Amino acid sequence: MQKVHRKFVFPDGERYPIFESKRAGMVLLTTAADAALAERHDPYRCVLAQCAIRTGAEKAFIAGTVAYIVMPMDGELCAVKFQVPERTRAAINLFDEKGIMPPGGFELIALKNGQTQKGRKAINANRKPQQEPKRRNRSHALRTYRHLTGHVQTREDD
Repeated sequence: MQKVHRKFVFPDGERYPIFESKRAGMVLLTTAADAALAERHDPYRCVLAQCAIRTGAEKAFIAGTVAYIVMPMDGELCAVKFQVPERTRAAINLFDEKGIMPPGGFELIALKNGQTQKGRKAINANRKPQQEPKRRNRSHALRTYRHLTGHVQTREDD
């Protein structure tokens, strides 16, 4: 696992340093009790987050393609970042839509090199600067994007 100079911020204001999982994933075996405690459309209290908490994690955030599981690492609590594969996302979407969680285990997998902060910096360093495209109509230039990792804060390296 690689520690990065970012912190994940939970809604209660707690900040945890982020470790990026690069070698090992995690399997979560859900139960009916996890589904009973879970809330639909809430990434902090979904079925898999409840399962992670039941199995020893302090807190969890599972949404979209990323998951942050807060667990102790070297004596301090850290948010470990995982990738959520397509099969697991499909199960979460089914629960959010219908309230039904399919039985079985669901995995969170390690990040690939291009998904880590160090890997993204290396990719961006090798890119050539592009010219700004000519825009004819100003209304097409304004776009809104929805980002699911809005609770990550970055600090400048000293």
